Amino acid sequence: MPFRLDDVLHIDWAHHHTFWDAFDPVRGEIVRSFRPLFAATIWLLTHYVGMHNYFPWHFTLVASFFIALAYTGMTARYLSGHSSSLYISILLFWFAFFPILNVLFWFGDLT
Repeated sequence: MPFRLDDVLHIDWAHHHTFWDAFDPVRGEIVRSFRPLFAATIWLLTHYVGMHNYFPWHFTLVASFFIALAYTGMTARYLSGHSSSLYISILLFWFAFFPILNVLFWFGDLT
Protein backbone atom coordinates (compact mmCIF):
# COMPACT_ATOMS: atom_id res chain seq x y z
CA MET A 1 0.00 0.00 0.00
CA PRO A 2 1.64 3.25 -1.01
CA PHE A 3 1.39 5.87 1.69
CA ARG A 4 0.81 9.51 0.77
CA LEU A 5 2.91 12.28 2.29
CA ASP A 6 0.35 13.15 4.96
CA ASP A 7 0.17 9.46 5.93
CA VAL A 8 3.95 9.37 6.29
CA LEU A 9 3.83 12.50 8.48
CA HIS A 10 1.17 10.88 10.68
CA ILE A 11 3.21 7.69 11.02
CA ASP A 12 6.33 9.72 11.79
CA TRP A 13 4.39 11.60 14.49
CA ALA A 14 3.28 8.29 15.99
CA HIS A 15 6.88 7.06 16.20
CA HIS A 16 8.02 10.14 18.13
CA HIS A 17 5.10 10.66 20.54
CA THR A 18 3.20 8.74 23.17
CA PHE A 19 -0.41 7.65 22.94
CA TRP A 20 -1.45 10.34 25.43
CA ASP A 21 0.14 13.07 23.29
CA ALA A 22 -2.76 12.57 20.88
CA PHE A 23 -5.04 14.26 23.44
CA ASP A 24 -2.75 17.24 24.12
CA PRO A 25 -3.56 20.24 21.89
CA VAL A 26 0.11 21.21 21.55
CA ARG A 27 1.86 17.85 21.27
CA GLY A 28 -1.05 16.26 19.41
CA GLU A 29 -0.93 18.64 16.48
CA ILE A 30 -0.22 16.81 13.22
CA VAL A 31 0.02 18.67 9.91
CA ARG A 32 -1.34 21.86 11.53
CA SER A 33 -4.48 20.23 12.89
CA PHE A 34 -5.53 18.76 16.22
CA ARG A 35 -7.68 15.64 15.85
CA PRO A 36 -7.32 13.49 18.97
CA LEU A 37 -9.27 10.39 17.88
CA PHE A 38 -7.59 10.33 14.49
CA ALA A 39 -4.13 10.73 16.07
CA ALA A 40 -4.87 8.00 18.62
CA THR A 41 -6.00 5.66 15.83
CA ILE A 42 -2.86 6.36 13.82
CA TRP A 43 -0.73 5.76 16.92
CA LEU A 44 -2.44 2.43 17.64
CA LEU A 45 -2.18 1.25 14.04
CA THR A 46 1.46 2.27 13.77
CA HIS A 47 2.54 0.62 17.02
CA TYR A 48 0.43 -2.53 16.99
CA VAL A 49 0.04 -3.26 13.27
CA GLY A 50 3.05 -1.66 11.64
CA MET A 51 3.41 -0.54 8.07
CA HIS A 52 3.85 -3.93 6.43
CA ASN A 53 0.43 -5.41 7.20
CA TYR A 54 -2.03 -3.41 5.10
CA PHE A 55 -5.29 -5.16 5.95
CA PRO A 56 -5.89 -3.37 9.30
CA TRP A 57 -5.26 0.02 7.68
CA HIS A 58 -7.80 -0.72 4.93
CA PHE A 59 -10.22 -2.26 7.39
CA THR A 60 -10.10 0.85 9.60
CA LEU A 61 -10.73 3.13 6.62
CA VAL A 62 -13.64 1.08 5.25
CA ALA A 63 -15.18 0.47 8.68
CA SER A 64 -15.10 4.17 9.56
CA PHE A 65 -16.68 4.94 6.18
CA PHE A 66 -19.59 2.55 6.77
CA ILE A 67 -20.04 3.74 10.36
CA ALA A 68 -20.23 7.35 9.13
CA LEU A 69 -22.70 6.36 6.41
CA ALA A 70 -24.92 4.52 8.89
CA TYR A 71 -24.73 7.41 11.36
CA THR A 72 -25.83 9.80 8.59
CA GLY A 73 -28.81 7.60 7.85
CA MET A 74 -29.73 7.28 11.51
CA THR A 75 -29.54 11.06 11.90
CA ALA A 76 -31.83 11.48 8.89
CA ARG A 77 -34.26 9.02 10.47
CA TYR A 78 -34.17 10.88 13.78
CA LEU A 79 -34.67 14.32 12.22
CA SER A 80 -37.45 13.34 9.83
CA GLY A 81 -39.27 10.89 12.05
CA HIS A 82 -39.75 8.41 9.19
CA SER A 83 -38.34 4.92 9.62
CA SER A 84 -37.46 4.65 5.92
CA SER A 85 -35.16 7.72 6.01
CA LEU A 86 -32.18 5.53 6.89
CA TYR A 87 -32.58 3.44 3.75
CA ILE A 88 -33.36 6.40 1.52
CA SER A 89 -30.32 8.40 2.63
CA ILE A 90 -27.98 5.43 2.14
CA LEU A 91 -29.43 4.70 -1.32
CA LEU A 92 -29.15 8.37 -2.27
CA PHE A 93 -25.51 8.36 -1.21
CA TRP A 94 -24.68 5.39 -3.46
CA PHE A 95 -26.71 6.87 -6.30
CA ALA A 96 -24.93 10.24 -6.02
CA PHE A 97 -21.39 8.90 -5.63
CA PHE A 98 -21.44 5.65 -7.61
CA PRO A 99 -19.78 7.26 -10.66
CA ILE A 100 -16.82 8.28 -8.50
CA LEU A 101 -14.65 5.17 -8.43
CA ASN A 102 -12.31 6.54 -5.79
CA VAL A 103 -14.94 7.50 -3.20
CA LEU A 104 -12.90 5.89 -0.40
CA PHE A 105 -9.87 7.94 -1.42
CA TRP A 106 -11.85 11.15 -1.10
CA PHE A 107 -13.33 9.99 2.19
CA GLY A 108 -9.79 9.51 3.46
CA ASP A 109 -8.86 13.03 2.38
CA LEU A 110 -11.67 14.63 4.39
CA THR A 111 -10.03 13.83 7.70
